[in-house]
Amino acid sequence: MNKKEQALIEFAKFCLWQGGDWCGGIDGEEMQDKAEELGLIEPYTATEPCCDYCMCAEIDADFPVTCYRYTDLMKDTSTIQGHGTG
Repeated sequence: MNKKEQALIEFAKFCLWQGGDWCGGIDGEEMQDKAEELGLIEPYTATEPCCDYCMCAEIDADFPVTCYRYTDLMKDTSTIQGHGTG
């Protein structure tokens, strides 16, 4: 198992199990923090909209803003078994 697969499994376990607390829920900030901790995403300072569908621009955020982008670990999905581009 490679580093990406290990990180994704750990992330899935975190999101799905949450320490057995099925009465509560998991919020986006918790998921974002865990993904960053595992090296799946990283913060990026955007000084302008990144594309036509930039979510920061959609919510009328004042630039610069901190958004999150995939790390190099996540950019190549071909390393996940069964999920290549070919």
